[in-house]
Amino acid sequence: MKRIKIRISGIIIPLLIIILLFSLTIFIIIMPYIRKSFVAKETENIKLLVESQIQILDTMNKSVKNGTISLHHAKAEALSILEDQRYGEKKDFYFWIIDMQPVLLMHPFQKDLEHTYVGNYTDAKGNRLFQEMVDIAKTSGEGYLEYLWEVPYSGGDVLAKKSFVKSYEPWGWIIGTGFYIQRLSSEIRSLFIVITIFSTAVLLLIILISVFLYRQRVKLNTQNLNFKMDLFKSERRYFELLKSMNDGFVVIDSSNRIKLANRKFCDWVGMNETDIAGTDMLDYIDDEFKNAFECNISLRKSGGNDQYELTLIDRNENRTETIVSPRGLFDDDRDYSGSYAVFTDVSMLKNIQNKLTDSLGQKEILIKELHHRVKNNLQIIISLLNFEKTDEVSEKCNDLILRFELRLFSMAIVHELMYESDNFRAVSLKDYINRLIGYLKTESNLSAENFKTQTELIEIHAPTDKATISGLIFAGIMIIMFELFKREKSEKIEFIMKSKESLSKDRYSFEFIYICTGKYPENECPMDGFELNLLENLAQQLNGSFTYSYSADKHISFLLDIPVKEFEDT
Repeated sequence: MKRIKIRISGIIIPLLIIILLFSLTIFIIIMPYIRKSFVAKETENIKLLVESQIQILDTMNKSVKNGTISLHHAKAEALSILEDQRYGEKKDFYFWIIDMQPVLLMHPFQKDLEHTYVGNYTDAKGNRLFQEMVDIAKTSGEGYLEYLWEVPYSGGDVLAKKSFVKSYEPWGWIIGTGFYIQRLSSEIRSLFIVITIFSTAVLLLIILISVFLYRQRVKLNTQNLNFKMDLFKSERRYFELLKSMNDGFVVIDSSNRIKLANRKFCDWVGMNETDIAGTDMLDYIDDEFKNAFECNISLRKSGGNDQYELTLIDRNENRTETIVSPRGLFDDDRDYSGSYAVFTDVSMLKNIQNKLTDSLGQKEILIKELHHRVKNNLQIIISLLNFEKTDEVSEKCNDLILRFELRLFSMAIVHELMYESDNFRAVSLKDYINRLIGYLKTESNLSAENFKTQTELIEIHAPTDKATISGLIFAGIMIIMFELFKREKSEKIEFIMKSKESLSKDRYSFEFIYICTGKYPENECPMDGFELNLLENLAQQLNGSFTYSYSADKHISFLLDIPVKEFEDT
């Protein structure tokens, strides 16, 4: 008991010291910093907002120069657009426009001052605010100023306001907007109260759970050590695989600093694998493509991962044109922590494209190569998953990996068939199913005698997108059948696949029949409900239906019904 008391006191006392230091930090460091940050952020925001309105005026002015609209109508329309612009939670933040005299051309809340001379207009402190705006515009073109102004919808409250103004020289206008400093202080105080309450609650909670965590520490340390050793071995295998890739591979952090790059990427940018770590990714991107890279980073932070083109450059100005296949990385809180990407060298394809601009064969070569590359990238992921299928992990884990592999392979088949075909618009579902069966046979490690299939398939061609969805359904059905086979613990697996066209020729039907060796209760579904729901949802994407039937001593049948019109654009 004494030892426990000593341990508890050893935890609580440091935590109390932390609470004290935390409180002092909030008042001395955090609060001033937050206020400064808030003001700086709002200051920058109003500048960006004004510049966005300047872009609107630029667009209108271009229309005037092109002769599509008169200058008078352009100014009138611009005034109307900016008058309707509102932002903020209560939509009480706005823009105003004056000219160089100054005359107030537009103000959403001061209609009595519009089209009047406001050079002598002063606030409660005697500041000739509109004249100051003109002085700023004439001397530097843009700038900030502070003054007192009435708050909209407040019943006459006058508060200190900080504004940003910028001149638009082609029309002789000055555009401005601002924020109320005192309101910002209220928001900061509210935020401070919330932070203080939340932090105190968290620290108290930490005290309560610290004793429990301390007792678990020794046990967790042992488990963590074993986990780290396994992780180290896995990372080593992955790293060796990445180093040998024919494509470039890069991992960057949230600040676009390179954490890892394979040999191929380093060769392209003229660096070695050691020195490149910690450098900025933008240093190796051609200036023309830096904006595209930054836009794609923003897309990745929101969860998107579209492929795009990027040109890499080394110190000798040598360029490598690539297609980037990125993927965002997120921590346990779903906060963006970086990304990784595969870079495919398409320099040769670009040269072919330039030489064969008017040739149909050029398009075929490019499309085939892209499908080949995508298939290879999916195959790399499948190979990575195969590394994890070992005797050291549970059978359930290996089955789960096989699920992922089969789904990935179902997508890879589409690109493989497109690469091999002269028709880039459609995929043969008959060939598709046969290749999917072949892969499952290989992964099951069963002999031809123990893995029997019967196929009665008609020739159906599906567009690439529809073929991918159909393939995921076929793969899902085979996953269910293979799991049934595993549950029965049989040495043999047998199933039948059929496809046909309805008599009215408006629907295609795909039937998969699993030959049971065991028996199941009449009223008990022997299949995974999640997989069945997934297949039903995928079928709905094709405007079709997915059903199944079974009995205790009969075969299990899966039926996929799809309208013919879904495949008509082939």
